[in-house]
Amino acid sequence: VPAPFWDGCVSLLHSSAERPPIYLNGQTFHQAQPLYFLTALAVKVPIALLLAIAAGATVAIKERRALILLFPPILYIALASLSGHQLGIRLILPALPFGALLVAQLARRHTKAAAVLIALATAESLARFPHGIAFFNLAAGGPDNGLHYLADSNLDWGQDLPALKAWAKANNIEEFRLSYFGGDVPWRHFWDQKVRPIVPPYTDAHAKGVTIFEPAPEIHAISASLLHGAYFPPPYKDFYKRFREMQPTAKAGYSIFIYDLRNRPAPTPPAPSAAPPTPAP
Repeated sequence: VPAPFWDGCVSLLHSSAERPPIYLNGQTFHQAQPLYFLTALAVKVPIALLLAIAAGATVAIKERRALILLFPPILYIALASLSGHQLGIRLILPALPFGALLVAQLARRHTKAAAVLIALATAESLARFPHGIAFFNLAAGGPDNGLHYLADSNLDWGQDLPALKAWAKANNIEEFRLSYFGGDVPWRHFWDQKVRPIVPPYTDAHAKGVTIFEPAPEIHAISASLLHGAYFPPPYKDFYKRFREMQPTAKAGYSIFIYDLRNRPAPTPPAPSAAPPTPAP
């Protein structure tokens, strides 16, 4: 076994001790989900490529040829499925080149069929260019439906601030609220006097006692990976509940959901509780 591949397998075993929250099919889990990476493959890989890999594996098994190509990806995906570090399909990308080699087994026997499947997979991928991070295949409903299945680096890795800037410029929007997930810096794209941040409630200090954020009648831009609340302490998992109850007005790329609430009535503050009656002397 090549040393880098072996090191990768060992790192997967070590990462099984980590327990970051796992978002899968609209639910949050705090332990490894055996079907996480199989689901990711089913919705994140072009359909035609999945078919080509399956057909190539069938040829290899039937002819008992190049069976060694099946071992590394199965081992790697199995170990990853036992790991608690399940944040994105990127963690099992080392398995996919072996899928390409299995497609070569199909091409050896059925050249035209392999060529058609490869062409269809390429077309499905290019149809979403340049939004490769947010790619979801047609069976999953495309990237617009991605948040129903997965989040984090499968959909939203903070890549769409330039798209948000372009949307704001095209629509003459100068002021809005922004709640951002990712490693980019919003102030590289926007003036801080015009864009006011909504700080995600990662801790009590960030939340400042607010468990559900009540949006004012203005424009809000919320990163998709924040909406489900999987990365917040339990008291704040519904911090963005009001936005989950709405359909976004627009999207920047596929990872920042935009809500134009300017015509929406301002939220009514809760009524003060009645004072207890004063006892008679």
